[in-house]
Amino acid sequence: MLPTPWIRNPLSYGTVLFVAGLAVGWKLLATETGVALRFHGHFASAYLSFALLVIPIWFLGFGVAERLRQILSNSWARLSGAVLLAVPYAIFALPAQSFAGGFKLDFS
Repeated sequence: MLPTPWIRNPLSYGTVLFVAGLAVGWKLLATETGVALRFHGHFASAYLSFALLVIPIWFLGFGVAERLRQILSNSWARLSGAVLLAVPYAIFALPAQSFAGGFKLDFS
């Protein structure tokens, strides 16, 4: 049986739904449709990049905003959080070797 605090926490439901949605999406896009072929062998990095971009949007809908506001209380934390938004682009562009101009200099 699940503990009572887990049942009352909408973030727990959001996490389960997010992971299940990613698994179903992977199954549908990687095997059932021809979408994976369009990425020329870089589907895994594209899908991971997509998942990392959707995480903030998804979890803000499940009450993470207040916790995030507490964590990002100083300017260095906010700057680090903004820099983390570049990680999905790097995960997508590194395997495909398709950096766009200015970003190439920043990551090298």
